[in-house]
Amino acid sequence: CCYASNFVGKTYGYSIGALGGIDSGCGNYEYGYDCGIASYHWPAEVCGIFSCMDQTGTCLDYQTPTGNLTGVRLETRVSTNSTVLPHVLAYGTSGTTSEQILIEPGTGLNFFQNGKVVVLTI
Repeated sequence: CCYASNFVGKTYGYSIGALGGIDSGCGNYEYGYDCGIASYHWPAEVCGIFSCMDQTGTCLDYQTPTGNLTGVRLETRVSTNSTVLPHVLAYGTSGTTSEQILIEPGTGLNFFQNGKVVVLTI
């Protein structure tokens, strides 16, 4: 389950996504590629808000935001003994350039995990 609430800004132009599958760490990320080494595969789950107009697989490719969502509370449930790695990639401007910004815990990103409940707010 993946829940979003407490929005700051407009949600138009964004989609929520929950994904589950097998991740791979063998270095080749072409669609359908399998490096064949079992130790390089692990179950993975993603709960996220994506800048995306169409709710299709293209949302997984980074797209420059067209909306102005600046805050959200994201909550998900995970399996027992899961390791959770929070990532927030934001879009910002610096002078005359635009850039992607990775926001880390403690710098505008609040994150906690209590057993199977995981909450991220920004």
